[in-house]
Amino acid sequence: MGEAAPPQPDADALRPPPGWAPAAWLRATMLAYIGVAALAALGFWDGGRALLAWVLMLAAWFPVHLCINASGLLMAGSSEPLGLMAWWHCVLGEWRSSTRIFLLDQPWLTWRTQAQPAHAVPGSTPVLLLHGYFCNEALWFHLQKRLAAQGIRSRAISLAPALSSIDDLVPQVAAAIDALRAETGSAQVAILAHSMGGLVARAYLRAHGPGAVAQLITIGSPHHGTKHARLGLGRNARQMELNNPWLADLAAHETTHPLPPTTVILSRHDNVVAPQDDQTLLGAETLRFSRLGHLALLDDARVQATVLLLLSPPADSG
Repeated sequence: MGEAAPPQPDADALRPPPGWAPAAWLRATMLAYIGVAALAALGFWDGGRALLAWVLMLAAWFPVHLCINASGLLMAGSSEPLGLMAWWHCVLGEWRSSTRIFLLDQPWLTWRTQAQPAHAVPGSTPVLLLHGYFCNEALWFHLQKRLAAQGIRSRAISLAPALSSIDDLVPQVAAAIDALRAETGSAQVAILAHSMGGLVARAYLRAHGPGAVAQLITIGSPHHGTKHARLGLGRNARQMELNNPWLADLAAHETTHPLPPTTVILSRHDNVVAPQDDQTLLGAETLRFSRLGHLALLDDARVQATVLLLLSPPADSG
């Protein structure tokens, strides 16, 4: 049976709607730190004291994020208690990942490119990458290098507006899937999603069905909500709260409209998604890791190896 040709994407639909851009906000935050540091330096423009003022103001970023990560882990709790050293190892790992993502990668999206293989491996499925709450496509740039090295094509998109309803992001996902299919000639794509991106993927599948999606992989997604969402802003934060009607309706739809082959990857020590252990889906394979924070999941070598294995074509393909 012949496969239908992938539809050509609508160029206008590929352009994200205007809204509060996380990259711009993060860049503004960094510039604010630098500006305050400059003012402090001017106030103490006296050799070593100027440099000291500059360094102290820029360094404020690091303890702030360390406190946020530690507080999140304390509030989240876990079914697997950690000793003091393991607890700090988890906190520091999340701090390292969050600093890289929010300080070094996401603010400078304009100057980055998405790695692609010179030649795709025969039989491989192109991958659409969906980020989570208040992030952008730069979240995936490091993992995309590993995908490219394995001969797997991928496309990451920035979902906007940042604080909109999750359902409002679905047209961007649909357009990106159509574009990726058109670029590669593939009838289907795989979706790899982090955090809220997993809910965006499920919302897409509810609206469009699983026909264009070969498999779904979610990492650290609040499939049943998280108690930390009450601290967030925007309609999407309300849709990620525990026991909210939007998530209940989504789950009810999936009882009669099964998801494509799905793998749920989670951490028992996620500092953002809590409670952690029950964040699975009907019919999904669930892989549980430990001692990893919400963003550290993306940097962990075991998680990356698992993702690459799941996305690699069968040995007898091609």
